[in-house]
Amino acid sequence: MHPLKDSKILVVEDDTEMCESIRALLTVHGFDVQTRTTLPDAQNALKDVRYDLVLLDLKLKDQCGFNLMDALVDGDTRVIVITGQHSEAYAITAIKKGVTDYLKKPFEPDALIESVNAVLNRQRHRRELELLQYAINTSSVAIGVGDSGGIIIYTNTAYRRLMHAEDGINGQPSPPSPHGNGYTDVDPEIRKALESGIPWNGIVELVDARGNAFEVCKRIDPIPERIAGDTYGVALMCDMTTQLEKERVVAKSRERYRKVIDSQQEFVYRLNADLILTFVNQAYASYRGARPQSMIGMPITAFVPESIQPRVVYALDAIQSDSEPVEIELSVTDTSGKTRWQQWRFEGIRDANGDLTELQAVGRDISNRKRTEIRLQEESQRLKQALARVKRLSGMLPICARCKKIRDDMGYWNNIEDYIENNSDAEFSHGICPECARQLYPELYE
Repeated sequence: MHPLKDSKILVVEDDTEMCESIRALLTVHGFDVQTRTTLPDAQNALKDVRYDLVLLDLKLKDQCGFNLMDALVDGDTRVIVITGQHSEAYAITAIKKGVTDYLKKPFEPDALIESVNAVLNRQRHRRELELLQYAINTSSVAIGVGDSGGIIIYTNTAYRRLMHAEDGINGQPSPPSPHGNGYTDVDPEIRKALESGIPWNGIVELVDARGNAFEVCKRIDPIPERIAGDTYGVALMCDMTTQLEKERVVAKSRERYRKVIDSQQEFVYRLNADLILTFVNQAYASYRGARPQSMIGMPITAFVPESIQPRVVYALDAIQSDSEPVEIELSVTDTSGKTRWQQWRFEGIRDANGDLTELQAVGRDISNRKRTEIRLQEESQRLKQALARVKRLSGMLPICARCKKIRDDMGYWNNIEDYIENNSDAEFSHGICPECARQLYPELYE
């Protein structure tokens, strides 16, 4: 998002001396300023250039400056009216036509600069919010935002698609299913992460809106700043059902290892107590760029990169003194120089008497899963930074003591629900309190 000083401003003023004074003032403050003294020239200028802000005099010789508002086909351009013929009718018309601010001549230079900066700042915040919403909704990663109770208050398209929440609209999830096994809008991992203040990631099983169970790789990041007095967390998820199912199938195949060992895509080797290879399957031999028979009789350290040798040797030593298998994850560089991740399980092979006869290592490539976790982490960092810039309600709000309506920046009175929804990320769900329920439905409390 470009800084305010890069904003393009068009000054429309038929008093050439006043027009030049405003141009000089804004230029000194670093703005890119163009001027026009007639309505037709201003209309042509708006056709050729996209201006961020127009400073508009309402009295342009025999023409009314309001006619220029119809030429603002780009709804992103903001307008500040500057006029020497102030009246209530003019002010009301200006508001109706979408004018952002209204300055009466003569005005102080500081007042003009303050108004310009305020208008451009609000414009920038709105653009940032729109870009954030676009980035979230177009992301292929399922994203959900939840409050301190774990209640999901915002979801993107990928999230709703993942959960099959076909009825969700305007960024909101479908309502919870009335059945115990249906889709719910409460995320327990978000609640736990916010309670601890620590990011969370792992594999979890979810149930979508159709009642189907599936597994996802999930990461939760607490948003570092409070928004409207509450804490929020961001959940990023990728469907891992197919990948995890494949891994489970591979794990079960280990039990039938002697029959199908060489047809597996897993890396498998076996060693004696001196860490000398006694068996190597074809997958591991191919990965090392060798034939299985040429590797047998060699120490395992001859085929393990020096950087990870200590971890491998430690795991192999550990299972010789303990019957429990050992699992580790390793980062390695393949022959093309690309980083890959592997998961290895080391276990002891024992005879009928329980004596250790060999050591066995079974490994698999988990690069896809690790890259998914890294992508989730990168997405979460970008999202946290963007969410920290989202506009929040602050300061004093003019509110009617009787009807509780709030007056906005343009002088309109709005329902409190509409005002908060338009100026924050909060959403309302309506219910009825016990006191009102007794007054409206007394027969239910007899």
